[in-house]
Amino acid sequence: MASFQELSRSDVACSSLLESFVALVNLARVPDTAMLSDVEALHTQVAASKVVQTAETLMDTIDNLEKSALVGDVAVGNQNMDEYDVRLKQAREQVDGNVNAVADEARALLERCEKHLKASLASAKPAKPTREQAVNEAAKRAADTLMPQLAGKRAKRET
Repeated sequence: MASFQELSRSDVACSSLLESFVALVNLARVPDTAMLSDVEALHTQVAASKVVQTAETLMDTIDNLEKSALVGDVAVGNQNMDEYDVRLKQAREQVDGNVNAVADEARALLERCEKHLKASLASAKPAKPTREQAVNEAAKRAADTLMPQLAGKRAKRET
């Protein structure tokens, strides 16, 4: 595709050629009406071709402007996406930092709870005995109190 400068140079060259041709036709004027009609037809045809060429140039320029506008929109969109990516990365880093801080705080709290629980268990009273342990303990106490009495009664019987 030709650049704008090349199109401008071509346009100037065509205009110069057209002006020279018009000057040549004006010099060659013949008083014949048929010839004058042909000259006017040629002038009209040249002017029409110049209008067509200008219209084509204008259409190409509009097409190029539309393409550059689309490319500009894509570039702006890409820039917005890059900015959005940067903001997302910053937010992710901030969230990661917050999660790490919360995890560290939770770890410290768990360690404190564990130490407190161990200290509480170490200083706590023994656990409540099971039913079997309670029965065995009661039997032992009864035996301790009854044995001396039984021993005394045996001694009396033997005498």
